[in-house]
Amino acid sequence: MKKVDRSSSTSSRLLRKGISSLGLGAITFFSFCSPILAEGSYQIGLPYQALAEYDSQYDNVAATGLTKIKRPIYVDIKTAGEVINVSACGLAFGDDWSVEIYHVGADMDDFSGTRTNYPPSSGSLVYTSPTRTEGSFGNSTNNSTCTDNTQLTAIANTGNGATAKYTTNQTGVYEIRLNNINQNSNAELGQFRQFDVSITPDTNTLPDPTINKGRLWSFIWGFDADAFTEVTATDANLYILVPGGFPGTNYIWQLNLNDFAGNVYELVANKRGVNSPNALGNPVSGLSVDFTNNSLSPQYRQYISYPDRSVIEPSIADVITINNYRFIDINGVNNTISPVATPGIKDSGFFKFQTNVNGTYAVIVDVDNDGNASNGYTPDGIFGVGDVFLRGETNANNEVIVPWNGKTNLGADLPDGTYQAKLQAIVGEYHFIAGDAESSGPTSTGLFIEKAFSHNSTSQVENYWDDITGLGGTSSGGTTSLPNGFVGGTGHKWGTTGSGGGFGDNTLGFGNLRYIDTYVYGKFTVAQTPIIIANSSDGNDFGDAPDATTKNSRGDYQTTLKNGGPGHTIDATQVTLFLGGRVDADAGTFQSADAASDDRSMAADALLTSRNDEDGVI
Repeated sequence: MKKVDRSSSTSSRLLRKGISSLGLGAITFFSFCSPILAEGSYQIGLPYQALAEYDSQYDNVAATGLTKIKRPIYVDIKTAGEVINVSACGLAFGDDWSVEIYHVGADMDDFSGTRTNYPPSSGSLVYTSPTRTEGSFGNSTNNSTCTDNTQLTAIANTGNGATAKYTTNQTGVYEIRLNNINQNSNAELGQFRQFDVSITPDTNTLPDPTINKGRLWSFIWGFDADAFTEVTATDANLYILVPGGFPGTNYIWQLNLNDFAGNVYELVANKRGVNSPNALGNPVSGLSVDFTNNSLSPQYRQYISYPDRSVIEPSIADVITINNYRFIDINGVNNTISPVATPGIKDSGFFKFQTNVNGTYAVIVDVDNDGNASNGYTPDGIFGVGDVFLRGETNANNEVIVPWNGKTNLGADLPDGTYQAKLQAIVGEYHFIAGDAESSGPTSTGLFIEKAFSHNSTSQVENYWDDITGLGGTSSGGTTSLPNGFVGGTGHKWGTTGSGGGFGDNTLGFGNLRYIDTYVYGKFTVAQTPIIIANSSDGNDFGDAPDATTKNSRGDYQTTLKNGGPGHTIDATQVTLFLGGRVDADAGTFQSADAASDDRSMAADALLTSRNDEDGVI
């Protein structure tokens, strides 16, 4: 994989969005000479990516899929005595605003809940600022609407918009709650068009918003760009910290947005995509899907700059292993299920395996070749679009059990046949799910994810997405990078069409009211096993023998489907190979001590008066 130096990429993007060359010069100087650690609007994209305040009242499921939710942001403090500096400007320079700061603890785990119980516990309140009655950047003349990019330089406002400062007395994670007091009751406008959180060594050192230093992050970033156009789009990079699966290891992924236009949107990171199964009971993890019946949960930290922390990736010597991978029906007999023909018996089954890592898995059942259900199901050996994807988490050295009901990701029954299921045991899996983002680089490269080693150094990896299977097949116009992923060149893009076009809106955008998923893996190992689905309408004939109980002993054999009795599929012409000379279809539930329970067709068929299964095999 190619390692890429992107030291000039951030500068070129910010210049295109209107940041002055003077401010960019400050980046070069302070990056090497200043102890200031700052992040905020300058890194996210100006002036159109307005940050949703902590307790924004915005709630518009019908238009954006977003519900009212509290959105704290977090900062890492590495040395006690460091000063947290919070500067802001609302929707107008004269908006009143305030900030609260909580000490959460020495560190925080990844978020393990759902959107409905977000955010996590806040810890102890350590600071409440006096109400600020104006913005921190510029003045009411040159920054009246909080949109003058040139004002985001060293902050010296000591008046009514002075930076809120808190001197820490312990290390760890601090939660920051920004509130736009003037706009708090406004269901659309509880936002900050400009904000910055800087860490300085003392209260005398002025913050500088142009510096990237990797202390600021959130599980959910909420923004309002006011429109869907190229001018209001963002080219920001975010950095996601993901567990590496082996003790003491992590990955850092760089999410590289290019002309990403979502109007009102959130940025969320997790390891499985949309919540699965969805409200219909269908497995949808890893698929792009409509909002209806689907939901999304945050999980991983999203840093605005490359994280200022020690990170060790898994090495070549860290090898993922898979043991005892197989499929077994729900009755524990074999790898055959009959979800339709025999209700209540062998309707479903389980994939089972062990692995040596704490990570994720993907079981991919090869059932289709094009993602169009209307064309039927034809396995093609590719393990890609249209196939069944079952995802979940692994626990090192414990058996993983994955249920499957023999249906597609959209809940359709599959025809009889033998299907191959590939298992991927994965570490470092990261999903970026764009919710209601109408466009992604429709006229440029689109978004892509890379492995990050520093703010300026990344390595290309395979990016995966499937905008076909969960969105109605190829007729939706969506694209896919399955099965092998995309590396380099054009990334994941959409707009007025599923592959690009122009910038979309609430009526024309391909991403409108949809979750569009893009994901990557750190590393993975594969294995494969077969599954048999047997629902033939011609029935099955099971061998007849004395069978009084479910036990297996002399004179008491196992003959039923549930107990794994021998049987075969028959057809109406009865010209295939049979277990006995006279056969009749049965459900595999007949058993008796005298082996007569299966002789059920003798009286009904005068031509086959000896139609019993006494010459069957056990």
